[in-house]
Amino acid sequence: MASRPVLVRFLFGAIAPLLVSAGAARPAEGRSVPLEPAPCTTSVSPTAFSFGAAGGTGTFAVALPSGCTLSIKTDSAWIHVMPPTVGGTTATSAMAFLVDENTTSSPRSGTLAVNEVQVTVKQEGAAPCAPLAAPLLASPADGAADLPPSVSLSWAAVPGATIYDVYLGNSTNPPLAAKGLAGTTWPASNLPAGKTWYWRVVARRSNGCADTPGASSALRTFTTASDCQGPSDFQLLTPPDGAAAVPSSVDLAWQASAGAATYDVYLASSAPPQKIASGVATTRFHVDGLSPGAKYVWTVVARSVCNPSRTRDATPFAFAVAGACQPPGPTVLLSPAAGATLDPGNASLTWARTPGAASYDLYLGPEGSLVLYAAGIDGTSFPVPNLAPGTWAWRVVSRSGCSGQSSRSEDRRFTVAARCTPPPAPAFLSIPSGPVASGQSYVLTWSEVTGLGSDGTYVVERSSDPSFAKLLDRQVTAETSASFLPRGAGNFYHRVRAFSGCVSASEGTASASAAVTVVPGAPNAIITVPPAPVVVGLGESLSGKRTRFVVENIGSTAATVLMGQGRSTATPFFDIVDPAGGDARVVTLEPRSPKAFDVVFGDVATDRPETYQGVVFCTAATSNLAVTPFAFVTLRVAADGALATASPEILVGGAPTERIDFPLFSGDDDARAPVTVTVRNPGTAPMELVEEIGPEAWLAAEPGWNATPLPAGASRDVHLSTQREKAPAGSGFPRYTYFGVRARGGGFARVLVVDNDLVAVARGRGTLPARSVRSRIVPAVVNGPSLLGNLFVSRLDLTNAGTEPVAAELVFTPAGADGFDADAVLRAVVEVRPNDVLRLEDPLGGLFGLAPPVSGTLEVRTAPERAGFLTVASSVETPARGGGALGFALPILTRGEGARLGAPHSLAGLAGSASKRTNVLLVETTGVETTRVRVTLRGPSGAPLGSTLVDVPRYGLRQLNSAVELLGGSGDGAGLDVEVVDGGGAVAAVATVVDRANDDASAIASRPSGTSAAAAAGAPSRLAASSLLGLTVRSVVPSLVGGFPTFPGTGRTETFATRLGFTSLSSAPATFVLSYRDLEGGGTVDRTVEVPGRSTVEFQDAVVELFGLAPGTRSQGPLFVDSTPNGILFCQVYSVTPDGLLGDALPVVDVPGTALTGRDSVTPLFADGLEQSTSPGTGTRSNLILNEVNGREARVTVRLYEASNRTQAIAEKEIVLPPLAKLQLSTVFRELGLDSEERRKDRTNVLVSVTAAPGTEGLVSAVVTRIDNRTGDTRNLLLTPSGGVAGAGGVTIGF
Repeated sequence: MASRPVLVRFLFGAIAPLLVSAGAARPAEGRSVPLEPAPCTTSVSPTAFSFGAAGGTGTFAVALPSGCTLSIKTDSAWIHVMPPTVGGTTATSAMAFLVDENTTSSPRSGTLAVNEVQVTVKQEGAAPCAPLAAPLLASPADGAADLPPSVSLSWAAVPGATIYDVYLGNSTNPPLAAKGLAGTTWPASNLPAGKTWYWRVVARRSNGCADTPGASSALRTFTTASDCQGPSDFQLLTPPDGAAAVPSSVDLAWQASAGAATYDVYLASSAPPQKIASGVATTRFHVDGLSPGAKYVWTVVARSVCNPSRTRDATPFAFAVAGACQPPGPTVLLSPAAGATLDPGNASLTWARTPGAASYDLYLGPEGSLVLYAAGIDGTSFPVPNLAPGTWAWRVVSRSGCSGQSSRSEDRRFTVAARCTPPPAPAFLSIPSGPVASGQSYVLTWSEVTGLGSDGTYVVERSSDPSFAKLLDRQVTAETSASFLPRGAGNFYHRVRAFSGCVSASEGTASASAAVTVVPGAPNAIITVPPAPVVVGLGESLSGKRTRFVVENIGSTAATVLMGQGRSTATPFFDIVDPAGGDARVVTLEPRSPKAFDVVFGDVATDRPETYQGVVFCTAATSNLAVTPFAFVTLRVAADGALATASPEILVGGAPTERIDFPLFSGDDDARAPVTVTVRNPGTAPMELVEEIGPEAWLAAEPGWNATPLPAGASRDVHLSTQREKAPAGSGFPRYTYFGVRARGGGFARVLVVDNDLVAVARGRGTLPARSVRSRIVPAVVNGPSLLGNLFVSRLDLTNAGTEPVAAELVFTPAGADGFDADAVLRAVVEVRPNDVLRLEDPLGGLFGLAPPVSGTLEVRTAPERAGFLTVASSVETPARGGGALGFALPILTRGEGARLGAPHSLAGLAGSASKRTNVLLVETTGVETTRVRVTLRGPSGAPLGSTLVDVPRYGLRQLNSAVELLGGSGDGAGLDVEVVDGGGAVAAVATVVDRANDDASAIASRPSGTSAAAAAGAPSRLAASSLLGLTVRSVVPSLVGGFPTFPGTGRTETFATRLGFTSLSSAPATFVLSYRDLEGGGTVDRTVEVPGRSTVEFQDAVVELFGLAPGTRSQGPLFVDSTPNGILFCQVYSVTPDGLLGDALPVVDVPGTALTGRDSVTPLFADGLEQSTSPGTGTRSNLILNEVNGREARVTVRLYEASNRTQAIAEKEIVLPPLAKLQLSTVFRELGLDSEERRKDRTNVLVSVTAAPGTEGLVSAVVTRIDNRTGDTRNLLLTPSGGVAGAGGVTIGF
């Protein structure tokens, strides 16, 4: 195929001056290798080859007498000869050639002429072809309207098809528009406007199966937008902007807009105005009944004469009505009547006109929870579609148009009868547009089915049979998306159906089938261990000097790769050698079998100081690798022969650091300021240093920085710059690589370096999205100092589990600002590449360019059909004294979460003491209205200690610092209630409990008061006492810990302990039945904890104080909890050190819940951002805790994926968990085999996934614990289908 000669030219042509073949002697500089035949006897073995139809690589040995030259020729275009590298001496070398795939059914043969020796190459024909499946059209959607004149048509690949024909036209039998396309997209351009287009795709074969008939897709249609100009700009006339004393009966007038047919008129007492008239044919509209003294905002929208969807808005005007402002009279609700029962479907809420009212606001919510549903209503009725079955509350507020003057109706309740008819079928919104590689995750999204009720779910089924006669697996979810990790090639079919809360008719109609083609992944090789730099002294012999590197095939089949090398210096200085004596040029790598190579140095003098640099890499022999792995080779001839025993240090601003971020930049590298780091020699002898940069090559250190030894105790600045043209082809931002410094004696230090592109930043949020649009909200992003003077900086991870790129809009609202403040709010769009992660270390400074101190909330928006692709995680970190970092993970909120009118939230586990303080974040999550909340502090006994009122702006953040002391409390065990007293928004609360000595913290999210967020769902009880007590809520603490050393192997005496807190969220007592499985001591300890109403009971060292173990006893194991619905549990694993308390909240897993895989839902669980560090004193290590929570044996597969190469796992392991077992992988990299000598390297941004095997009866949860290797600080992250941190929970009406 054409790609193979191109590959050969790349390896041996375009960069030939830099390349030297591995495993063979190099010719002298400037010497060419003649290819003319010579009268010499040539020995070749073997002389005959046979290949299957797929083709491949062949090698043969050539022996030449001294002085002979070599010529290799072929008579066949489908045979490609690798350029020889041997000549002029007696030598034996392995030569290679490539054979293309035979796409015909006929066998063929060809020859290679190796000097006078003939080598025969035979190849089989392709097997007979089976009928092709019909292509599945992807986009545009059937019936799509108002498309531009250029449309990209796309479809799913068909197994066995090699080419596609596209038919497109304005009739139901469209003509051929494009023939013989190799890909699965085609751009249709310059389409006439305002027409309906019909299109289909035919899949064909272009080889020996040409007689096999093609397969046609179904016929689809779309319409191009009309070719007409939109209305012209126009202005409002009267009343003029800012007019006062306007009559209560007035004509609104405006200019005519050229090209407009009709106008829509908008008027309200507050912005944005509401539509009061449409289809107005003149430029004047009369309104009356305006409230005296009220202020109004109005505007007009012009609609095009040729296409009403094309509009032009006039700039809004405001005016005030004459007279004194009168408060509106009483607001009276009309229908539905109190306690009424409505049939399923659409409802209409009506009320009486209120004297003096300029507009009305409607509040509506389930189960007594009220949210602002519609504002600025001009009339006295409002339609509400698709209300779910259940009890609903509503209220109307009449507003006079004068600031602060309103009247409120009573709160009424009505019931929507259960819809005991099967729900309708969902429709898929997004399926992969092309083939998916085996091992690569993909995402399906579908439309929401309304009216399912709070217990409604979706079930996604997957099968290899289009009739779904046999299922491979299924997933149960409350979301409208699901992700999959295929493990084999083939066609997979998916369907989704909705299940309502109505028991008698819960199962809905299945959707149409969505087919996904999974193909074997591209050959995938990685360099698992890069070559270490070598430093020698002046005059030291290079004989025997070598370093090594390891290459591993992480694919599922053997891969033949070509090893290559290059150098940036003119002098060749190394060879690649197979230590086992094999060929080091063309190598077959077996799956999951690391292969080591030696880098042998020679051919250079060591009589003067010099640095030699080169690179080793490999590429596939028959097709492209998923990525091209490479690593640097460095040889340093040092001026000082002393071997320093100390390790160098890398500092920024005088402090140790493990990460450096280049400021955002766009343009030429030459115009970019370098970043400066300081390298320090802490030892007592001079230090010869050599740099290491990798795995990516876009970073450069200033030449000569290490030309002389670094004296003992001295420091030296090193300027780092970017060379973006050397970044991997197609890579996006941010980019990551390491800058390392190695001493001749072996000491080593390294930092992670990040480069990011300049992103356009705009002001203002724009319009409020529809209620059905979901978004994620980071409750706080920060860049600023703490009370101790440490710098708190947020980190944001956006992970894309899908096969298409995702454009994520990030909208920042500064603390205290309104989310629709056009000057204060900032927004930017970033792209997250398919199957990859985008990490923003400092979104406020790095993305938005804001200087500290600054903080606020961050909303993450995506297109609705991509909402299920993206997962969001965030943490706050601060550098620790002496290196390393402290920090905590933040919960991620969903739009609409939090306390509402009639539905308060509560927090537990707050502290205000000499060692700890608590800050409380209050975040409005709907964007509909500024909302006032009453925040009440309760002591451990439940008694209220103090309260305050806080107004939280739309999408805004208010922070209560030292909240316990602020509200009159002290000590541990405090709780907080958050009650909405006015406003139709939702306010979530997040508490950060901060250590006063070191600024380490843990975060706790609020929950709905009066009930736990967990649901019973009929899960069988494990404990006999549970059924007697009527307990209905189950949860699992993944692991209690006590007595284990915080810094193992160091001699330090600090140990881990577990803090447990139990809280009653209501006035009734809460009961907790506990079962602790002590995996160290053996046996199970049962306890019951009774908590009075509104109270909290805490145990600072639970294994000692609650379960009776002796102080200092090593103990660890899972805790199973059954509780009454009004009880919640919080947990923290921590360690007390001389520098303060270190630790993080440990997730409490609800059973059943979304963060589980197994039984009826084989759902992949994810967490991103893991790190592997080869140095025990830098970076972090990650432990993975697995718990079986259902009392049944479970089988799961744990996989790890590197960033930028997530089509194949770098390691995986199948694990069997006995019933109710807990298993800890410490560390997960070691347990999956990545800590061996042949696989250990520095890795960052690693993704971990845990997936149950189909048919597993057990249920499994997973938690990652990341431990800072220098400080011992921990961060715990629950693996979830969305890969983020769970938020506050609670019902969300319309969001």
